[in-house]
Amino acid sequence: MDTQAATKLDMYKAVETVCMQHHGEWNTLPEFGSAFSRFAVKVAQLDLLTDETTADPLAREIGKNQNKALIGEHIRKLLFEIDALLRTSIDSFVKFLREEHRDFYSMYVSARTSC
Repeated sequence: MDTQAATKLDMYKAVETVCMQHHGEWNTLPEFGSAFSRFAVKVAQLDLLTDETTADPLAREIGKNQNKALIGEHIRKLLFEIDALLRTSIDSFVKFLREEHRDFYSMYVSARTSC
């Protein structure tokens, strides 16, 4: 896994942790829950794809070079989708909640700017 993907994955996991710790502050917004669910699934997929112990058995099955290219392309696609989801949905919902839930907002911004 390249350094940029690893850094982004760390940031995504930090965002996920903050959102889970502050679930009570956004659980009344079903739209946020829906966006967060999609985000969490994509982060889990990215985590699995970048985990060497998961990727190596796949590489042996399909063919190492071909599979590495496919995994790399899927990682790039997931990074794009996760970034778009953060920008278009989750960031907006968190900004909407910032007046009522300042701690959540500041922790989210801190996690978001960690990379």
